Amino acid sequence: MKKLWIIEIWKEEREVFKSLIGHLLIFLVTIGAFLFLNYIINISNLHEDKKEIIEKIDFWCIVILLVILGVSSICKLAILVIKNLKNDIYRIH
Repeated sequence: MKKLWIIEIWKEEREVFKSLIGHLLIFLVTIGAFLFLNYIINISNLHEDKKEIIEKIDFWCIVILLVILGVSSICKLAILVIKNLKNDIYRIH
């Protein structure tokens, strides 16, 4: 029986793949939580001024999350690439 390619990649312990999937899952769960919060805000009976303030906070939290996860993903990928290059150099010598 042939395995799915994603299972093969996971079992081979490809760190770059695991890093990308991990960051993607964290991002999706957190964005889902913020979207749920936005839905709760919209159906609540808060005054429009208070809703606007909370929606701005919600928006900026999403933007900050995007920046943090983007930067951390790039840093983690850069570290993994450098480690792989070092391993390749040591294998050659």
